[in-house]
Amino acid sequence: MYKMIEFIKSIQRVLLLLFGKVTAKALSFCFILLVTQIYGVETVGEISLLYALVGGLAICTSAGIPIYFLKSIAVSTDKRFIFITGNYSVILLSFLAILLFIILYFLGGSLILDRGTLNSVIFASALLIPYALVQLNQAALRAISKDRIIVIIDLIVSSLPITVLFFCSMSTYAVPENIDVRLLIIVSYTFAMGISLFLVLKHMEVKARVYVNVKNIISSIIKARSFFAISIAQFLNGYISIFLIYSLLGTEKLGIFYILSSFSGISLIILAVVNSWIAPQFAKAYNANEIEYLGSLSRKANFTALALASPIFMGLAIFAEQLLDMYEIYSQETHLVLGVMILFQVINLYLSSVGYLLAMSGNHRYYSKLVAISAVITGVLSFILIPLYGLLGAAIGGGMALAFWNIASFIKCKKIFGFNPAWYPGY
Repeated sequence: MYKMIEFIKSIQRVLLLLFGKVTAKALSFCFILLVTQIYGVETVGEISLLYALVGGLAICTSAGIPIYFLKSIAVSTDKRFIFITGNYSVILLSFLAILLFIILYFLGGSLILDRGTLNSVIFASALLIPYALVQLNQAALRAISKDRIIVIIDLIVSSLPITVLFFCSMSTYAVPENIDVRLLIIVSYTFAMGISLFLVLKHMEVKARVYVNVKNIISSIIKARSFFAISIAQFLNGYISIFLIYSLLGTEKLGIFYILSSFSGISLIILAVVNSWIAPQFAKAYNANEIEYLGSLSRKANFTALALASPIFMGLAIFAEQLLDMYEIYSQETHLVLGVMILFQVINLYLSSVGYLLAMSGNHRYYSKLVAISAVITGVLSFILIPLYGLLGAAIGGGMALAFWNIASFIKCKKIFGFNPAWYPGY
């Protein structure tokens, strides 16, 4: 009876997080649609490049601490100390990264990069600290199960840009064409950073003052180093195609690819929510040596992801032409690319949480190697296929790497724990 009640509460958590993610994603789609109508697909490409740059920088400067938070805060009695030392570590590394960019700029960065890329780098540097801290704070909130606050932060980040741009487009006094949408994104993350810092500190269980020195900061970075390898490899796996498309095909094609990836990636909302819910539970079950329960958790997470994602895949398959027409990018090529992306996401969702199961159970080094190999596969295949097949080559290269990563993780989990970590009919 107790486990049934806990499972029902867990499902409620999943639904709450899902509501927040879906609403935030819907607002993001509206924002991109409005940007497309006002500025064109090329500006969508600039936004995509900005997110790719700041995402890579944030992963480097966060040093794997967000994933470390998910594991350690969930089982620690000194949550506040872990959280504050982690934040100081990220802030320090972020300032060092910004300083490095300033040095490189004065050493001739403006001569090496074209003006558009240089502008994106400058905007990414301005967005780095708020973006990194928002990601960090959300990881801490997941670890202490403060789901409503996670939803609030997601909605702040996604609602501010679309709200400002919408009212500017409706106003007779403001001219939206004169507004740089990248500034709106920076403002929204800065506001969300302040709110999230305040709320996380307010809800930490330990209220005592925390004294942090350089030794604590370095120690925090060292403890998270294996998770950093996972983070950087995941980033490379997800964004190599973006940088290659930008350099080989141009900003407009990158904008189209970003829109297609956003549609196929709707299912990743499900995966992010399920993994947010399950990762701390994996850590607790593994620490308690409850291997049988660990398998049960994995299969429940897998089944939940499949059940929630199935309507999304069906909707995308049925209404693909109408959805792409809204953004004025429909063609036989874009339809085919979207279909390939959806196919690989189905494989991804079926195997769902096996990567997090490895990372939370002391096998993060092996997992980081798998993700690194996957990133290499993405890079090699994309470099070969993009010049030959354009966006279709990018979709195939990224999809093949994603399939390898998930299948290899599945096989390793089955070998280590002796159970099937994925749900199947009748189990």
